[in-house]
Amino acid sequence: HSYHRLSVQNFRNASPQNYVPAIRDLNALGYFVVRIGDKNMAPLEASDLDLIDLPRHSKYRYELDPYFIDCAEFLITCQSGPCAYGRAFGKPNLSVNAVYHYTLIPEIQEMVAFKKYYNISDLSKTELSYEELLSRDLQLISLAPQLADAGIAVEELSPEEIQAAVADMVAWLAEPEAAASARQETFSALTENALARLAASPSHQKAMTDYIGYALPEYRVSDRVAAARQGYL
Repeated sequence: HSYHRLSVQNFRNASPQNYVPAIRDLNALGYFVVRIGDKNMAPLEASDLDLIDLPRHSKYRYELDPYFIDCAEFLITCQSGPCAYGRAFGKPNLSVNAVYHYTLIPEIQEMVAFKKYYNISDLSKTELSYEELLSRDLQLISLAPQLADAGIAVEELSPEEIQAAVADMVAWLAEPEAAASARQETFSALTENALARLAASPSHQKAMTDYIGYALPEYRVSDRVAAARQGYL
C-alpha cells in the first residue's frame, strides 16, 4: 500500500516480516535472496539473513530490478508488477498472498498460494472453500468495498504457510516433470467447471469475465498450503 497508495486495493497488502522464516529456509538451502520494490515499503528487518533489501541499498538504481530478476532461479511475488519481468525472462514464479482475480495470466511453472477468504456476514468468520469462491464469482472482485459488500474478509498467509509454499516451489524446481497431486487435480477440475459455466453465461460475455487465467493447465496450487486448509478443496 505504501507504494501504489490505493486504499481500495488494500486487501492485497502483505506483511514483509511474515516472509523471514521462508527466507531463512532458502538461505539454508544455499539461496541468496534479493528483495526488490520501492523504498517507501516497510523494510525487511532481519540482520542474520543472506538478503539484500535492494531499494535501501546505497547504490540502488532502477535498472537493478530487471537485472536481479534475470539472474534469479525463481521469483516469489504477490501478483504485482515484477511478475511481468519474470514472465518476460521465462523465470518460474511462486505467487504467495495472491488474491483471486480472473485477469491473472500465469506462465509455465507458476505456483500459487492464495490469501484466505472468509465469509463474515454471519459473524462466524467461516473460511470459504475454493468451490464456493468460484460459485460466488469472487474472482471478479477487484476493490475492497466490493469485498465488504459481499461480506468477505481477506487474511494474509501466516509465516508457516509461506514456508510451506516455498518448500513446494523448491521441490517442483528440483523435479519439474513431477505429476500433479490429487489436490492439484481437484483445483484444476473446479476451475475448469467454473470456466465452462462462465463461458455459457450471457452475463459474462463482456470484458473478459468469461476467463479465469489460472485455469491454464500448467498453473499449480501449493499442495501443502491447500492440504492445511480444511475443506478448501
